[in-house]
Amino acid sequence: MYKKIHIASYDDYLKKENYHRDCAVKNNQDMVSYDKMLSDKARNRQEVLLKFPYSVVLQGVYPEHDFVDRWCWQNFGPRNGPCTDGVHSEYTGCPIVLATEYVSKYSWKDKDGKEHSGEEICYRDVERHSHEGTWQSIWLIKTGYDYGLGEYCFSSEEDRDRFLAAVPTFNLGEKYVKEKEDE
Repeated sequence: MYKKIHIASYDDYLKKENYHRDCAVKNNQDMVSYDKMLSDKARNRQEVLLKFPYSVVLQGVYPEHDFVDRWCWQNFGPRNGPCTDGVHSEYTGCPIVLATEYVSKYSWKDKDGKEHSGEEICYRDVERHSHEGTWQSIWLIKTGYDYGLGEYCFSSEEDRDRFLAAVPTFNLGEKYVKEKEDE
């Protein structure tokens, strides 16, 4: 059953990570490299929190996290750091990526041979670039097929509080049928 994006905690992430680590131990994975990956991840998070100390952890499906990232772009300006918009994002906020928008048309046949068609907005690849901003997001962990925990970090308490107030309005976005949110 689908559960709308919602506030979680860093402890929720740690519980999931410990579960994954226990599974890795049981499956005789190389724990030296696994533990190094966890250590690097924790160190990176600490570096982000030094600059953006006000954070909120959200749990939801990938399109919701993309929707939240775009909302942050629209309300706080650019995300700090290397830009990943357009690569895998369903809702880009980067004006450099948005400037490359085009419509892709497609068609398919169903099992009865009936032809269907559609179109979607796509973006062309852009050169690697970065932005300086007052917020940054950190992907924490995948907890399901297309579900996981992300942390949104802000340089000001005021921005974090505005974000918290908006969380109930976050959803799958305009690319998805609204009725599916309650399934």
